[in-house]
Amino acid sequence: MGRIRRDIVKTREEIDHVIDKEGFKYIFINNNIFDDFYEKKATVTRKVKVKDKVTNEMKEEERIEYFTELDMIVFIFVQFLSKNKVTVNKNRMADYLGCSSKQLNVSLQKLALFKGKTNARYNGRKDIMEIVEEQEVPLINEKSYSAYNPKTKKRKQALHWFVDYIPFHKLKKKEDKEIVIPIEFFMVTIDDLKLLLNGTLSRNEFITYLWLLRRCKYGASHDKQMWWSYSAIAEYLNYKLPETIQNHIEKLLKIEIDNIPLLEEVRPNNYDFRIIQGEEPSAKFIPVYNPTKMMEMDFRKTEVNSEKQEVNLEKREVSFKKTEMNFEIVEDLFA
Repeated sequence: MGRIRRDIVKTREEIDHVIDKEGFKYIFINNNIFDDFYEKKATVTRKVKVKDKVTNEMKEEERIEYFTELDMIVFIFVQFLSKNKVTVNKNRMADYLGCSSKQLNVSLQKLALFKGKTNARYNGRKDIMEIVEEQEVPLINEKSYSAYNPKTKKRKQALHWFVDYIPFHKLKKKEDKEIVIPIEFFMVTIDDLKLLLNGTLSRNEFITYLWLLRRCKYGASHDKQMWWSYSAIAEYLNYKLPETIQNHIEKLLKIEIDNIPLLEEVRPNNYDFRIIQGEEPSAKFIPVYNPTKMMEMDFRKTEVNSEKQEVNLEKREVSFKKTEMNFEIVEDLFA
């Protein structure tokens, strides 16, 4: 395969156009981004320059920093950019995500320092996913590549960020060949991310929403989904008060986008009885919006072409009372 074309985009409208109209509108996120980093409040040591209060000279010191909500959001957005083979400078990226350039720069530095394990890597020359020996990799890395500017019709060197911390993969036989498919992952669509970017959800509400996506058993029936109490979720997400999670979920349950609810709540028969007894009840909080948007995706699309017209999506009806997806169609991505 020849050189992969990477386009420079500047405005929010250009970013949206590339992803919404011509590119990949979904990404696979390694489950352990929650399990090993967010939930465990993972830390990293970062070198920073500060002014000495006595000498007024700049000096370098080490600072211990946690994996934050913004780190999660930047990690997800970088994966959308990487998958769609576009690059955005830091100021534009910060503007798109609603943070300062300084905050973004700190997150990018931290994500390059955090390391996690995977057994897969993306081969850019062949544009394929490969299984390798399990190894520890930085969550993201930064490289300088020649990128194409559609407005000037010229190429220039630009920084690109890539996600190395991708889900584990496995080989699976399909008909007369073996395909590489992801495992231990959850899926995020650009429509999910826009819940944050357009102000529908705050950062902490969005993280709770992502966590519910992570805990959802894709393709499983409702009776196989997990029961959760507010206290249990609060413990996972490092909140002292279960009421915070209760507020998040109550808001998520009220939101509908184009008549599609974000979540569906399933309560057990003893829900009210437990409350009367002074005990905390549990319920199932099952994503509806995310799997609905996933079922609109063109799973046969295998590469980004900036000159292609709008993707012809195959629409499918979804029952909100039984939102189940057959995720064997994910395999078609790698066939």
